[in-house]
Amino acid sequence: MNPAYRGWHVWHTRVALSLTGLATAAGMLFAPSVETQVAILAVGVALIGMPHGAADHLVLGSRPAPQQLASFSCVYLALALAVLVLWWVAPQAGLAVFLACSAFHFGATDTARRGSRMATVAIALRGTTPIALPATFHPEAYAQVLAWVLEHAGTAATWSRTLGIVGGLAGSLLAGLALTPLRAEADLDRFAARVELLAIGVAAAALPPIAFFALYFCCWHAFRHALQFCERIDPEAPTRALGTIARRGAGNTLLCLTAVAIGAWMWSALDGVTEALVRVVFLGLAALAVPHLLLTAQPRQKVDRTSQRVVRTPLPSG
Repeated sequence: MNPAYRGWHVWHTRVALSLTGLATAAGMLFAPSVETQVAILAVGVALIGMPHGAADHLVLGSRPAPQQLASFSCVYLALALAVLVLWWVAPQAGLAVFLACSAFHFGATDTARRGSRMATVAIALRGTTPIALPATFHPEAYAQVLAWVLEHAGTAATWSRTLGIVGGLAGSLLAGLALTPLRAEADLDRFAARVELLAIGVAAAALPPIAFFALYFCCWHAFRHALQFCERIDPEAPTRALGTIARRGAGNTLLCLTAVAIGAWMWSALDGVTEALVRVVFLGLAALAVPHLLLTAQPRQKVDRTSQRVVRTPLPSG
C-alpha cells in the first residue's frame, strides 16, 4: 500500500466499520420501509456510488489526446449499451453477467491481499458475501427486488433460492472464519480484514437486501475503490487526487443521474416510483459494471505528472 494513502485507508475502514455497526443495530431495532430503503439507495448511489466510477477516463492520463478520449468513450458506451441490450433480450443472462461481474469486482478490489491460495479464498468470499448472503437470510425480500428488475416473479424466486444456497456456503465459511484463531505472526492488516468481513456478514444477515446493498456499495466498495484509483492517477497526494476525480467526473455523474431520473420517471407511470427507481438504479449499475470492471482489471497505471505519460505497472501481489 502506498504510504501516502495508508492513513486514508485506515480512516475509511474505521468509518465504514462504525457506520456498519450503527446500521446493523438500527436494522435489528427498526424495520425500515421499502420506500425508505430505496430512498437511501438512490441518494447513496447519486452522491457516492456513481461518482466513484465517473472519472474512469482518467486512466488515460490527466490530459489525453482528443482522439484517445473519444475512442475510450465510444468503447465504454458500446459495452454499456451491449449490457442493456442483453438485459432486454435475455434478462436472466443480463442478471447473471451483472452478478458475476459484481462479485468478481467486489472481491478483487475490496480485498487487500493477493497472490496466495488463502488470498484467493478471501477474494471469493469477499465477492460472494455481499451478493449472495442477503438471499440466505431474506429470501422473500431478495426475490421481490429481483422481480422488480426481471419483471418476472417466478424467475426471481428461483434466482433468490439459488443465491441463498451460495450465500449459505459463504455464511458457513464466515462462521468458520469467526471461530478460527489468528496465528501469532498474523499482522494487523489481516486482523482488520477479518473483522470487516465478519461485520459485513452480520450486516447482510440483519439488514433488508436493499438497505444492505446501499451500505456495502456506498460505504465499503465505492470509497475504497476511489482511493485505489486515486493511487493510480496521483500516488503522492490523496486529497488532490480525490478532488481531481470529483471535478473531472462531475459531468459524467450528472449525465448518468439525468438518465436515471428520466428512466425512473418513464417507468413510474407504469409501476410506481419505488419499483421504477429500483429497476433503473440496478439496470444502470449493471450497464456500467462491465466497462468499469474491464478498466479496473487492467494493470495499475501511474501517470508521470511532468510528461502526462501513462506508465503501466503490475498489480501488487500482497
